[in-house]
Amino acid sequence: MGMQLPAAFAKSYREFTSYPENLVHKSTYVGGLRNYRTQLDEAQNKLFTTKDANINVPFRDLQQSGNAFDKQKMRDDDELKTWLGDRSASDPNALATKKDPQCRFIFIYSRHSHAQLNISRIMFARILSYHQVMPGYLEFVSVFGIHNHFREPRFSGFRDQSSLTKNTKLEVDGLGRSGRQFQLCWNLKAPGKWTEEGTLTPGPEKWSLRQGAFHHQFDVEKGTALWIITKPGLDIKDRIQDVTGKSGNEEDRSFMTPEQCMRSSFAIHLLIGHWATEKWRQYFQWLEDKIEDETFLLVYDVRGPDKNKQLYSSSNLQRAQEFEEQTNEATMALQGNADVLASLKNFYQALSQSNDFPLRKNCSSDIGVFVRQIESFVYDSNMQIARGKLLAQIVAARKAIILQHLQSQATEKMEGLTLSMKRDSTTVRIIGTMTFLYLPGTFVSVSELHQSTKAILIDVFNRPSSALT
Repeated sequence: MGMQLPAAFAKSYREFTSYPENLVHKSTYVGGLRNYRTQLDEAQNKLFTTKDANINVPFRDLQQSGNAFDKQKMRDDDELKTWLGDRSASDPNALATKKDPQCRFIFIYSRHSHAQLNISRIMFARILSYHQVMPGYLEFVSVFGIHNHFREPRFSGFRDQSSLTKNTKLEVDGLGRSGRQFQLCWNLKAPGKWTEEGTLTPGPEKWSLRQGAFHHQFDVEKGTALWIITKPGLDIKDRIQDVTGKSGNEEDRSFMTPEQCMRSSFAIHLLIGHWATEKWRQYFQWLEDKIEDETFLLVYDVRGPDKNKQLYSSSNLQRAQEFEEQTNEATMALQGNADVLASLKNFYQALSQSNDFPLRKNCSSDIGVFVRQIESFVYDSNMQIARGKLLAQIVAARKAIILQHLQSQATEKMEGLTLSMKRDSTTVRIIGTMTFLYLPGTFVSVSELHQSTKAILIDVFNRPSSALT
């Protein structure tokens, strides 16, 4: 038998295909919601899989008993409806038949960063409508899917939406939703060693940047939490399973009280922060090694008239330009990470000072510890940003040296051509001088011979024919 649901929520969920225009709590003006939907319509063929065989959406739910996580992979929309508790196919009034889990993780992933997400448009809209996910999350998800250009590192952001006082529009008692909640969505970037298929490789030759889009909801009265994680691959899913599984720390996988749920949410935040910051040192080391291998002779090669010179071409300049852009994009991605993490820290600091936050007293020390850990992530990111800026300056300077060498080589070629033309000019003058000296004498000799021959012929023709015989 179905639960008694608020009419506004029931209507919103039934119209899930119109997400985000169907949301109960409209934090964005109507025109903005319409634009979000239009963008989703236009991007759906690139963003979502069109093959049923590729659909795979892992869920990881901790039920209210808090004993263990239930895991399930959704292969189609019918499986998703059943998992959520939607029995409307057999009973139109049974839109919801069970409460939300104490903690739910949803993993939306793709094979690699340029592949479609392994979820259909219908399933995506159903998930976001059922959980009333803020529309800003679409901005972060839209960078995935099939793209012709690599643009992920150039977009970073953080969005929040808080309803700490009871919001009757968001209150769904049957599902265990108090109407007092906050929502966060953000993205972070991290380097990794990848092949073209998106799998890890043993060597550093395939380093590239990948990003994740994260959504988090927390009911400050009930303590229920929702996480939606969208990124290429399932490596964060594996990490979350380690943290929340039996081998994890007890305080990181305790969800019996709202305070424990808040502490466990901090553990997931920090896990994501570690993922986004832990490999930047190796990535910049890889960049530095490649740049040094390519431009070593620019600095240490001895050039002189008696030395064998290293010749440079436009391909060397092109490689230097590629390194410079790669370094600048990495630095920009890191700066985006630092700003997002700082925004996350500021949000929780403000939350701890809000009189409407019921866990303010019991979780104040936990928030303080969490804030200091986030600050350490920001500090590490800023150190790597300084490293990236210095590396970009080095690449720019070496690119300028390559340009100088190219100009020098062009000048040397022009000098060689000028010298060759000078030698040719000298040869022409010598031939002209020889012609001037010897041609008049030749002309006189030929003229005398011509006159003698002419006299003989006249004499022959003037003789009588008897004389010729």
